[in-house]
Amino acid sequence: MNEKIGIESSAGQALLQPDDRARLYARVFSGSREGIMITDSHTRIISVNPSFTAITGYEEAEVVGKKPNVLKSGRQGPAYYKEMWASLVRNGSWQGEIWNRRKSGEIYPEWLTINAVRDETGTLTNYLGMFSDITERKHFESHLHYLAHYDSLTGLPNRMLLRQRMNDAMARAQLTGRLVGVLFVDLDRFKTVNDSHGHAIGDRVLQRVAERMKAAVKPSDTVSRIGGDEFALVLELQKPEDAAEAAVRLSRKLNRPVVDGEHELFLATSIGISVFPHDGADFETLVKHAEFAMYHAKEQRRECEQFTTAISDTITRRMELEHELRRALERGELSVCYQPQMDAAHGGISGVEALLRWHHPQLGPIAPAEFIPIAEETGMIVEIGEWVLAEAGRLWKELSEEGLALTGVAVNLSTRQFQQPDLAGRLQTILEETGCDPRHIVFEITESGSLYEIEAVLPTLQQLKAIGAQLAIDDFGKGYSALGYFKQFPLDILKIDKSFLKELTTDSGSCVVTKAIIDMAHGLRLRVIGEGVENQEQYERLLELQCDSLQGYGIARPLGIDELRSYLRNVRSLRGKAPAYLAWTEAARSRTKGARG
Repeated sequence: MNEKIGIESSAGQALLQPDDRARLYARVFSGSREGIMITDSHTRIISVNPSFTAITGYEEAEVVGKKPNVLKSGRQGPAYYKEMWASLVRNGSWQGEIWNRRKSGEIYPEWLTINAVRDETGTLTNYLGMFSDITERKHFESHLHYLAHYDSLTGLPNRMLLRQRMNDAMARAQLTGRLVGVLFVDLDRFKTVNDSHGHAIGDRVLQRVAERMKAAVKPSDTVSRIGGDEFALVLELQKPEDAAEAAVRLSRKLNRPVVDGEHELFLATSIGISVFPHDGADFETLVKHAEFAMYHAKEQRRECEQFTTAISDTITRRMELEHELRRALERGELSVCYQPQMDAAHGGISGVEALLRWHHPQLGPIAPAEFIPIAEETGMIVEIGEWVLAEAGRLWKELSEEGLALTGVAVNLSTRQFQQPDLAGRLQTILEETGCDPRHIVFEITESGSLYEIEAVLPTLQQLKAIGAQLAIDDFGKGYSALGYFKQFPLDILKIDKSFLKELTTDSGSCVVTKAIIDMAHGLRLRVIGEGVENQEQYERLLELQCDSLQGYGIARPLGIDELRSYLRNVRSLRGKAPAYLAWTEAARSRTKGARG
């Protein structure tokens, strides 16, 4: 065998015979997946391999005798090639990325290695160039770069690219004396769109929103999606007021309904504004302050808000409350009190409303208007709401056994709770465990939180009716009443918002509207409760308007369980004496106030 392929060297390695070596080199040359080009010392091409032809499109006969610049694309300038040849002279080799042109005219990237070949005397005889087409690799790198800097759904810059562009904008502003505005945009109710209509429609909504945002600003401004339904814009401004004007224009564009097939989807926006250099000198601070302003706009139900230090203090307080609220239930800091509802015509108690309270050991009493929106936004309201229902169910059971049975115990249902699977089944199980008859539970839903999502809410309301519970629409008239939707709800009770009662005895218009609401509700066979009754004049006017029940501090303040027991026992002896009943409650309030004083 050694006779055919060679003999053993002193080092134990097989040495090929010259003919065998030549055949082997020929196979390597022709079989290589890399393009190979050999030139003479004057860089004239003398040979190329099949892969050269496959990559460039040139046959060997078309390039032999020519110089490699037949492939030149023009992408690199003279300086590039000058450095290449300097490296070849200095080191005898060069490698790097270069753009060449195929025979078809297509420009493509390749990775090229060039080596100078010298004979035994050191004389330059040839140049050997080996290259590979790196088009796919460049595409992959480009895709990775895109993923690193752009949002794949909307095509907008992501947070990383936003940071780069904002830093560039701030650098320019420092040179020119101009300002940089940051708008932080949140889409209200977008999660409900996703949950109600599916993520495919939700994705298309986000794409439409992105298009509207880009159309609302200058091409030089940056629109970025930084996550979920949150967007940020970087605007170069002449004066601080320009940012608020841009936010208003943007809000008007985004608040138009989004039509997707048969669906007409309504989105609202909350926009926070910060301005460089007044509200921060770096990316993180400006974005954080714009986000703080956005949260404040959302809480105040405004379309946009400019950052201030007062807003920062408010958000810091909110973050502290959110942290503490997560442990409030297990620490026993939450409680339920009950506000009686009086039968207007007969003076008896027709029911009570369960109201959540929070007393923090260090921070003291926290107003429901402050902590309930936090519970809603974070989703903690789901667990808390179920706990409140269990407390209300146990109360009804205990009072029934004591002969103080209530016609109804009203419990608020959060819009967030409606997003839970099998909500009616979960609530029914809670009532069964407490021994409460579902027929004596009234589930209250707010007008503004339900009418926009009737397709999602209506099946659950029908399921709650099926287990025997009563349903009430709360704060009626406070939101945007859509009667076409409203009449579809299987309701039992309508609660008039207290804002109507404030001017009931002093403004004829308020009285006319209140009467119309009561007549409409009675036409739909609903019982009407007037909220916010503070005095006997309001009581008498509501009685004239045939309002069925009354609730407010003029009837009774929210009471603890023991206070409620005492209250119910006292009221039973005054049943049928409504004016005397009101006088008694007023006197009771005075006695309580005096005792505390």
